[in-house]
Amino acid sequence: MKTKPASSKVPSSIALSKNALVTKATLSLGASGLNVHGVFKGSPEVPEKMIWTASSIKQFRQCPRKFYWKYITRLRQKFGGSALQVGTAFHKCLAEWYRSNGKIKMEKIAAPVAKELGSFLKTHGDFFDNEEKEKLESSIATFVGMVVGYAAANDSDRKTLKFDPQIGVEREFLVDCGEFYYAGSIDGLPTVKGKQWLMEHKTASFVNEHYISRLALDTQSRGYMFAVKALTGKLPHGVIYNVTQKCKLRRKCDEKAEDFNRRVAEAYMSEPDKYFYREYIDFDADDIAAFCIELVQTHRHFMLMAGSQRPLDPRSWTIDDSQCNAWFKTCEYHGLCTGGGVSIESSLHLTQADKLHAELT
Repeated sequence: MKTKPASSKVPSSIALSKNALVTKATLSLGASGLNVHGVFKGSPEVPEKMIWTASSIKQFRQCPRKFYWKYITRLRQKFGGSALQVGTAFHKCLAEWYRSNGKIKMEKIAAPVAKELGSFLKTHGDFFDNEEKEKLESSIATFVGMVVGYAAANDSDRKTLKFDPQIGVEREFLVDCGEFYYAGSIDGLPTVKGKQWLMEHKTASFVNEHYISRLALDTQSRGYMFAVKALTGKLPHGVIYNVTQKCKLRRKCDEKAEDFNRRVAEAYMSEPDKYFYREYIDFDADDIAAFCIELVQTHRHFMLMAGSQRPLDPRSWTIDDSQCNAWFKTCEYHGLCTGGGVSIESSLHLTQADKLHAELT
């Protein structure tokens, strides 16, 4: 950056101390971008028509540079974190349980899913750091007990909840918004006492007043309400947040797996108010309009960067450095942003995905 002494007066609206240094600067954008040679198997590209999901919206708002690595170059961690693995398995079990309408017991549904989780840990456990691996191990150990406990505590759901036949259970959607698409997966659209609700299944390490207070502003839920209105022509009354808190019990040294599963399930069934939280939150047309404004603003911000002179230059996508070590973990793309020489060939943790959104099948 080249500088020269300032010749203009400082605006009166800017309050500076008397000994503050003031100068002018000519911004030099440089001749080339960050060195990303060897990072990609093919050239990164800006989608001709962007597909937005709740995850990509959140990522773009948090850090556009991280969004660039994840959604423009399609560089991803080879395997998602423990929360993603267990959350996906949890949704899979609940979807089959609700679809079966009581014909299949949760124990039978959960057994093969838990086996898949165990095989995943055995095959790919070394790709996780010790902390994440321990989280995954404990989550898998309590998984069967958690879903069996859920089924027992919410057995009446299969009689009282009547799901919309068009949406069904765990249904993917795509809404054409003109300049872009909006996509996702709806857990269910049940009718309760004559009112239609959007159901959202969540798992959480803990549920407190801070967790609950943000639900009314949840971007994913408002987005899915918007999608239901676009798909069916009707706006649901609101959202049923179905939150399951993860059990903190640990398996004893001499305890058999089936005995531990039973003990976890009994813990869930004996204290349902502790582990299962269900909240009905009303949403109206104004809430959905607010989401639409946010979605359009996000897309326009994206197009500003995507339409720059060098859209494939990582530097065209701004950095939020608070995300570099968020939650006390170094961002998986840190080596790329700092020019650390990370590449597909050398990285044990990154791979280039074939599709834009890993969360969609």
